[in-house]
Amino acid sequence: MLVFKPNQGAPTAMPMNEADHAALELAAQLLGQPSVAFHHPQSFFDALDAELLRQKRRIMRLRNDAKKAATLIEKLDILKQVSPAENALHRMRLSIFDAQDAICECLKSGSNVAFDSHAGLFPKVAALLKATFTNSSQQ
Repeated sequence: MLVFKPNQGAPTAMPMNEADHAALELAAQLLGQPSVAFHHPQSFFDALDAELLRQKRRIMRLRNDAKKAATLIEKLDILKQVSPAENALHRMRLSIFDAQDAICECLKSGSNVAFDSHAGLFPKVAALLKATFTNSSQQ
């Protein structure tokens, strides 16, 4: 939900509560449109941020494990995993805005096809979108 406060710049996203969700569901029923078109994108954006955070934590864990490694061989084996993880995090950071746009497109179209190109970097969000559209099509 966007809230505009005069003299305070651009509209800001506010979290939706149960009443907001219920109102959107009712609007969807009254308009005869699938309710998936009214899902709030912020929950999907939060899932994107959670995936970024999960990747950052994985990199930190790998680095800490490398510091604690008993032998140089173990340390090198662990550090070989850090570089691909850092590359993935870099690609995630570069594509997060495109992924957000793809989520908005998915919510408008009622299909998760627009997010397919980002599914490799954000698999949990892709699964969430797929589950959202699978559940709404079964209803």
